[in-house]
Amino acid sequence: MLDRKLVCLVMLAATAAQAENWVVLRPVPTGYGQPPGILIDTDSIVVFESGLRQARTKLDFLGRWDATPLEPNALTFMEFVEAYDCAKDRKQNVASIATLADGSRNSRLNPNRSNWSPHASNPAADPAFGYVCQWPAPVRVPDHSSGG
Repeated sequence: MLDRKLVCLVMLAATAAQAENWVVLRPVPTGYGQPPGILIDTDSIVVFESGLRQARTKLDFLGRWDATPLEPNALTFMEFVEAYDCAKDRKQNVASIATLADGSRNSRLNPNRSNWSPHASNPAADPAFGYVCQWPAPVRVPDHSSGG
């Protein structure tokens, strides 16, 4: 498991002013009911000594809303900090931040750090998994993993 201090540090970094490099993995389609766009912050990709990886992804729901202006409680973005165990073909939600049309943000840390799920077998459904797992890793960061 990743150290709780590390998770908190990542969440703080995710909300602080910092360099971000968002890459579009799935463009935002327009029209109600369409799947959200998927982006990844390549500056957030970390590879730990244990081999686990971590990155920030964003789901962009703006293209799904036909109404203008949006209702204040309409979901516009969902950001995730996710851990990736590429060797075991699985990932884990570490934390999430929901952004609503009124600008409010709700964050949540995943308390169950033993809950891993297999990644989607269809790469189009989860393009972030393959992107993060293929990311070059010249430097590994020490972590406090216990396997998992």
